[in-house]
Amino acid sequence: MKIVADHSIAHPEFMAGVLNPVLKRYGFPQFAGAKDPFWDLVLLDCRNADAVLVNSQFVKETFVEHGFAPSRIHVAYLGVRRDFLSLKTNYSAGVPLRLLFTGGFTARKGAGDILDALRAVNAGGCQCELTVVGSLADSAPVLAMHASQDNVRFAGMVLQDELKNYLQSADIYVFPTLAEGCAKSAMEALAAGVPVIATRECGLPVEHMKHAYIVPPNSPESLAEAIHTLATDESLRAKLGRAGAELVRDRYSWENYGRTVRELHSFLLSK
Repeated sequence: MKIVADHSIAHPEFMAGVLNPVLKRYGFPQFAGAKDPFWDLVLLDCRNADAVLVNSQFVKETFVEHGFAPSRIHVAYLGVRRDFLSLKTNYSAGVPLRLLFTGGFTARKGAGDILDALRAVNAGGCQCELTVVGSLADSAPVLAMHASQDNVRFAGMVLQDELKNYLQSADIYVFPTLAEGCAKSAMEALAAGVPVIATRECGLPVEHMKHAYIVPPNSPESLAEAIHTLATDESLRAKLGRAGAELVRDRYSWENYGRTVRELHSFLLSK
């Protein structure tokens, strides 16, 4: 018998390192990382498995950084629904520019950085509005620390078919997260053809300025600069949006995911 441990987020020690300063800032309890009994058990499963299956190259890199042999970590990106592909075809910008975030609007996912960047961009004369589609659970400390803005709209949770309408009408998608596996919400935006601004820690299988605009985490200044750059360059928005949709269409279907997992199983059983 061969054992595969399926793990879908960064190594817990990596998460502890990047999350705890932000959690402290907003008054949340510290994340114990590998010292937490749950995560200790997760890591034990990973160490004892014949292979660890992760959902992004980023996650693999965090495991290798914390002592796992690269040969034991295998990457299989999850698929994206085909009806999300190339929803966006018009790259002329709205007035104001329409920014979109989807998912839980939390400190871990860069909510504070988004609000700070939005304020900076608007103060610089580039008028933007932000729509947040998703849960506001655990958002209160972030919203309290960052003064409310009239150009932020909270749409709440929506059905997947309704989400497609938000993606189609957005000018730019923002997701400056501190730690993910491979964010499903960001992959949907990429598939839809929305120009994406995200961090490496988002886990997207992209190249900077080819498929998406990659910014460092914990840097509202860099995020504001990226928003301003895309806001003023329609050709770049179109280039990134179309390249992102093409990338997902060609490489990140559920059929490709199943094929990758099947190949891993065949490889392990042949040893």
